[in-house]
Amino acid sequence: MWCVHPYERTLTAWRRQPDGAYEETLYRGGIVRPESLPGVAIDLDGLLAL
Repeated sequence: MWCVHPYERTLTAWRRQPDGAYEETLYRGGIVRPESLPGVAIDLDGLLAL
């Protein structure tokens, strides 16, 4: 699950773990590669450019 914060220029991602818990990762730029979409790369800097 992802939440994009355009004014904060961040992306928060939650990844479900095998035990049912969620791991949270905060991205502030760069390239994001979703584990569930092999071969996909999202340029967060380009996405959030003003």
